[in-house]
Amino acid sequence: MLVPDARLVTSAKRLLKYMVEQQSAASPEVVAKEQGLLALGDGDSTNDVLQSLCQEAITSLPVEAKAVREGNERVLNKLVGFVIKKSRGRVDAQTTRDRLKELLSL
Repeated sequence: MLVPDARLVTSAKRLLKYMVEQQSAASPEVVAKEQGLLALGDGDSTNDVLQSLCQEAITSLPVEAKAVREGNERVLNKLVGFVIKKSRGRVDAQTTRDRLKELLSL
């Protein structure tokens, strides 16, 4: 396994392209860390980051947040997408969905 601690590389294509173009002799794990391509793992700091991103989504998309609170859970996908985009794909969609539901009191 390229990443021994089981965190997923969020953009394997980007990692491979970088390693080929830069002719990097570094391990994929080192390059992934340097390029910020490792998925956010479990831990307090990750929870804080996810919490912050979810709060930002709710604040930035108040109409969508209100629609979700009123029962339109399909709109929740837009909030999840916002968080994933802000994190550059480093958060898990299901974990994000669960956190947003929690914050929106669903």
